[in-house]
Amino acid sequence: IDIPETVEVLGKSAFRDCISLSSIKIPPVNSIQSSTFRGCSSLTAIDIPASVNNIDEYAFSNCPGLQSVRCVTSKPCSLTQNAFDWETYNSALLYVPAGSKKLYAKAEGWKNFKNIEEETSGITDITVDGVEDIVVHNLQGIRLPIKSQEDLNLLSPGYYIVNNKITQIKR
Repeated sequence: IDIPETVEVLGKSAFRDCISLSSIKIPPVNSIQSSTFRGCSSLTAIDIPASVNNIDEYAFSNCPGLQSVRCVTSKPCSLTQNAFDWETYNSALLYVPAGSKKLYAKAEGWKNFKNIEEETSGITDITVDGVEDIVVHNLQGIRLPIKSQEDLNLLSPGYYIVNNKITQIKR
């Protein structure tokens, strides 16, 4: 399913009981409302965009196939206690940015995940040897004026889209 980037909210029960839905790319929405993905039994993984401010009750309940939840922001968004089932809280792996595990382990709702793992992969430097055109966008889709290796090395830590691949830069 390809959701337009212009969508700001995933509405109540929008994909409820879509049992064939196995993966979905969530656009940069502000909110995932009540029961949005409830009953999507084939859903195995979900990436929560940095733009999400809140995830409402039952948003991902009754999704027994959910094995991983990935958050790309260091600050946990608001998550109601029952957004996920206890089965998911107990067995799914929650991936969070390096250095933010303690925040998630203390945050309401997120602290219910028994398996929280910090993303350890990251890039400290980007080298563009042999590449004619390097294209860098921020996560809002805005192309950045990168013209040289020096420009690349001046990027602040965070996530970027470099030649169509999401890349984390650490310093």
